[in-house]
Amino acid sequence: RSIAHWLTVDGSQGIYAWSRAGAVSLYAALGDGDRAIENIHLHMADQRFVQPNTMYIEMFPVLESSLAIARSLQDMLLQSHGGTLWIFPAVPAAW
Repeated sequence: RSIAHWLTVDGSQGIYAWSRAGAVSLYAALGDGDRAIENIHLHMADQRFVQPNTMYIEMFPVLESSLAIARSLQDMLLQSHGGTLWIFPAVPAAW
């Protein structure tokens, strides 16, 4: 519920790439691959900021959001916690 609230504050107008990247990692940690990939797709479709080459731009190009999305995708595929390595912990049903 907290993630969903975070993503809908201000009618979702205040959502930027780092917001989606964070949501992807949080959903991956919860094992919810479907919501994780949904937020990757929403990030990539956000024409306010994401360029066709996947670079993110506000006032000027920035790199951290693209790297954060890539890291979030890795969280969907591999995690380590509790002394256990989790392989494919948040794979979407479509995969």
